Amino acid sequence: MDLPLTQATVTQLMKLTLGDGHETGHIIDVFAHAEPAYRRQLAQAVIDLLKDYTDLKGNADEIAALCYLSASIGATQAIPTLIQIVEESKYDGLVAWTGESVRSRALRALVGLLSVEPVRTPELRELLMGLLWGTCKAYRHLALTALAGLWPEERAEFARQVPEVSEERLRLSLELAGFEPGMGVM
Repeated sequence: MDLPLTQATVTQLMKLTLGDGHETGHIIDVFAHAEPAYRRQLAQAVIDLLKDYTDLKGNADEIAALCYLSASIGATQAIPTLIQIVEESKYDGLVAWTGESVRSRALRALVGLLSVEPVRTPELRELLMGLLWGTCKAYRHLALTALAGLWPEERAEFARQVPEVSEERLRLSLELAGFEPGMGVM
């Protein structure tokens, strides 16, 4: 007989594994094979912890792991929190053990989740355009991918603003992120 796990228990288990790359992979494996009710609990734990840790209570490894987990398990409810992290340049200074900033990890997670659940708000567009025009090449490429995926009718205009990203690389980025190549999200 399976004992039901409370949401608090699942959240506590998540806290114990954050920041450990091996454990993060294990959580993804468990999620892939878990019963739907447990999958919902895991997703909710990731979303709740990500919200809790955005006030810098968590360390960079924990926040980066939660960003990664949110994208890996398709927790689209994390989109608002990921947007909040991407909006804040202070997260550039938080660097995970991988050498990647929390802001970069959040942006990568956000782009993937936007292909699953498109958000086409003027505020998001403004945020992505700011990153597109910024000096960080990685952010420019990710912003271009999101913009071209969400607003495919303007793809050529966005691409002209980032000449270092070839059309082939953009097409591959859109495909890898989960956007339909040349069509955006349906």
